[in-house]
Amino acid sequence: MTVSMPWKRRRGASLAEMVVALYVLGIVLLGMMAGIVITQGTMLYKERERATEIALRTLERQEALPFRVLSADERTINEGMYTITIAEPVFNKAIVASADSVDIRVTVEWNKGVLGGRSIQMNREVSASGWQSVGEIPD
Repeated sequence: MTVSMPWKRRRGASLAEMVVALYVLGIVLLGMMAGIVITQGTMLYKERERATEIALRTLERQEALPFRVLSADERTINEGMYTITIAEPVFNKAIVASADSVDIRVTVEWNKGVLGGRSIQMNREVSASGWQSVGEIPD
């Protein structure tokens, strides 16, 4: 006569259950990481777009000034998280009488921190008779 012992139910999960759970957890984590990466990319794009708008607006303000008013000094303006630097080449209009144009450079920087900042730079040539866009194709 054989006596059979009933199997005691063990607490915990089997190996198959653990593999399936880790697989599902991995898919969820990958989805969350993809969402974070896409969100960061969108935020960086919007920041760059805003910085471009600020640079264009600053260039338009500079070219709207009379030519004689343009200074050769570098100026820095803070606008929220953006730092705008307006730099124009140094020239003396009293000595260089034939100087009828100046190249204005605007740099917009943001996210200054431990990892470094981001920046864009735009140039425009402004002349006494009007402005010419840099990179314009001549006829």
